[in-house]
Amino acid sequence: MFSYVHRYHAGGFADVHKHLILIALLQALHQKPTPFGVLDLYAGEGQYDLLSEESQKNAEYKQGIGLLLDLPQPPLLLQTLLQMMNGMQYPGSPKIIADFLRTQDHAIAIEHHPQAITMLRNHLGHHPRMTIHDRDALEALRALVPFKQKRGLVFIDPSYEVKTEYTQIAEAVIKTAQHFSHGIYAIWYPILPAKNHLQLLRKIKNAKLNTWQCEWFPSQERKEGILGSGMIIINLPWKTDEIIINAFSRLPGNFYCQFL
Repeated sequence: MFSYVHRYHAGGFADVHKHLILIALLQALHQKPTPFGVLDLYAGEGQYDLLSEESQKNAEYKQGIGLLLDLPQPPLLLQTLLQMMNGMQYPGSPKIIADFLRTQDHAIAIEHHPQAITMLRNHLGHHPRMTIHDRDALEALRALVPFKQKRGLVFIDPSYEVKTEYTQIAEAVIKTAQHFSHGIYAIWYPILPAKNHLQLLRKIKNAKLNTWQCEWFPSQERKEGILGSGMIIINLPWKTDEIIINAFSRLPGNFYCQFL
C-alpha cells in the first residue's frame, strides 16, 4: 500500500497540471475577505529536491517543470509556481497551500505514508495556520468536512495504487458534497492506457454535480505509462476556467476542458 513514493515523480507534468489549477483555485478563494479552509488529502512531503538521488533516477521533472523554467512570457499561473520554487526545490501541494493562507485561513494536510508524513512535518510542521494529520485520507474527509470556516477547498491527489480508489474516491466525494454542497472539490487522476479513470468520471457525472473537467497531454509521443493528467473540479469558482484555459493554451501539448 505504501510502495508509491512521490519524490521519484516530483515536478513531472502531472504535478505542473494539478498545481497550476490548485493555484488558480486558491487565488479565487482570495477574492473574498472571509476565512476559508483547505483539506489537502494525500498531501505528500510538502517540498521536493529535484536534484536528489530519487528525483534524478527517473528525472520526470525534465518533462514537466524542467521544460518550462525558461519559457518566454510564461502565463501568470506558471509565473506564480516558478516564484514558489527555491532553486531546484519544487513545492508540493501543502507548500503551495501554505503560501496562500492569510491570517484568517486554515489548512489541514493529511498524509499516511510513514516516510512522507515525517518529511511533511519537517517542512511544514511549524506553520501557524496548517495542521498535519497522520491518518487515512477518506476517513479524514468524512470527519473533517464541512469546514468551520463555511467555505473552502478539498484537494484530492491519490496515487491510485489500488484500482478501487477510482470508485471509492468518487463515492466519498459525492457523499461529502451532500452536506457541504458549496465546497470546492478538486480531484486529480492519471490518464493511463487502461483508462481506469473513466470509472471516476462516470460516477461523478452521474451524480449531476456542478463539475468541470480539464485534461492535459503535454506530448503525443507517449504510448505507455501516464499519457496525460486530468482534474475534476466540483463548484469551480466563477471565471476560473478562463484563467486555467488561458494558461494551458500557452503551454506545450494539448489540453481539453469542459463542463460535464
